[in-house]
Amino acid sequence: MKPLLFVLSQLTLVTLVYAFAYRAGYRSAQSKAMSVVRKFADPVACLFDQLTESMDEAKENAHPTSNIEPSTSIDKDGEL
Repeated sequence: MKPLLFVLSQLTLVTLVYAFAYRAGYRSAQSKAMSVVRKFADPVACLFDQLTESMDEAKENAHPTSNIEPSTSIDKDGEL
């Protein structure tokens, strides 16, 4: 009976150590991955912001009559 209890206690201890080590490693890997993602995403985010700003400026500087559609009037003869 003693060897069985010893084996179960050792198995429980190994399981607890493995679980804590896994959680610690997961947190470490997650924080490292997030820093790498931020590092590579920052230039793209800056370019996207600049593009958005330039599109907004282009909208504001557009010619005021560019939104007017050409009229299509029909003559009495039915021709354009």
